[in-house]
Amino acid sequence: MSSLIMRNGLRVARRAGRHFSGVTKTSTGLVGLPVDHDFKNTLISIYEDTLKAVEGIPEGAPYRNFVEARTKHNLDIVKEATDAETIEAKIGLGQVEEIADMARRQLAYIPEYVENNTWETVDERNVRLGL
Repeated sequence: MSSLIMRNGLRVARRAGRHFSGVTKTSTGLVGLPVDHDFKNTLISIYEDTLKAVEGIPEGAPYRNFVEARTKHNLDIVKEATDAETIEAKIGLGQVEEIADMARRQLAYIPEYVENNTWETVDERNVRLGL
């Protein structure tokens, strides 16, 4: 006889009092943040898009250096990992869904950063604007 029980937002299969390793996450436990069952492809896609987007920032700009280094590091972790728990432990920023949300926000910010030439010093900006 098998049944399903809920434990910390996870649906765990039980059979005759014995737990199986098959665990299906049903909730992140965070309002408005649904479970992403395709988290690996989601993260890879966001990280690859981020690496393309930062190419619009001059090489050597501190923000580009930071974003590229962190994104490449996280992308390597995601590509090598076989499960969400490994990704979460190695990146250390919460659940894979939270990590994806933060990465999406980072990606969304980059065009604004590029549009405003935010890497410029005040003097560089004034010269560019003819002030």
